[in-house]
Amino acid sequence: TGVGAAEVRYADAASFNTLMHGYVPEWAGGEDQPARAARIEALHAEMQAEGCRPDRYTYSALLDVHQFDADRVSALLREMRRAGVGGSKASAPYAKAARSLVWAGRTREVWALLGRMEIEGVRMDGALYARLVAAAESVGLLDEADRLHRHAKARGLAVP
Repeated sequence: TGVGAAEVRYADAASFNTLMHGYVPEWAGGEDQPARAARIEALHAEMQAEGCRPDRYTYSALLDVHQFDADRVSALLREMRRAGVGGSKASAPYAKAARSLVWAGRTREVWALLGRMEIEGVRMDGALYARLVAAAESVGLLDEADRLHRHAKARGLAVP
């Protein structure tokens, strides 16, 4: 670069992810959830248009913002798996998706997701089940919370 040369900056995933995570908190931007969801989706589209490959941090932010939209969360998990995004064998994105499904009362899908996790070799631990039990309890699915707790115990996992 010489004197007077224009500085060129290129977009990167870390920059987009930082912006996306800014829309996760409920108070972010003083906007309601649908507005935050629209903004993060626009960033996701812009990221891809700029040639930046979404990574596990991208999907973490997207899953968090859409946590009460079980259909979108399920679609994001599928997209993440299809793209082979690093960390797709980690339980965190699956736990977020399963929690959204529990909140939506879609327990049949939760059990199918848990089965798929097991087949795919995703690490399942007590913390995963604790999140799901708490989610089930929070929406009054006490029988399902008990079933999840017993399922974890049967696998030798410690669930508080």
